[in-house]
This record gives sequence, C-alpha cells and structure tokens, in this order.
Amino acid sequence: MPDYSIQYRSGADIHVGDQVRLGSWLGTVVFVLGRGEFAQGFTEAQWSHLGRGFMLDTDQAGLVFHEEAPPDLELVARALRT
Repeated sequence: MPDYSIQYRSGADIHVGDQVRLGSWLGTVVFVLGRGEFAQGFTEAQWSHLGRGFMLDTDQAGLVFHEEAPPDLELVARALRT
C-alpha cells in the first residue's frame, strides 16, 4: 500500500490550500496525490500519472511538483479545513 503521509519537516501533514515558502518563493498547495485533495480546477484524472506527491502553485515558477517535501519548504499559513 502506498505511503500518502506527505509532511512538512515539522511532521505536520501538507494540505491543499496551505500557503508555503519554498526558498524565496511563495506558493499555495493545489493538490496532494493519494489523499484525494485537489483545489478547484485540478483533478485526479489530470495528475494521477505523477504517482505520489504534491503540487505547488508558486509566485516565481508557476506549478512545481514534489514527490516529498524539500528541506526548505515551510508552512506560512495553514489552509482552513472544513
């Protein structure tokens, strides 16, 4: 069974809508594969070929995909969860 616990270095889970800093870039998490978490406009059908990980929409580079959290990824503001 795949491991879907995509986490920040702090151990907190990464969730759609989280505001993050990646080095000097700011971004928002737009999906987390495996957990069925997708922001509006992003679907599993479009992105499941990537396998495992999460996508950021960054201010400097647009969409950036990671299989796991890089060391310089920091949570800036937690997404509101309903």
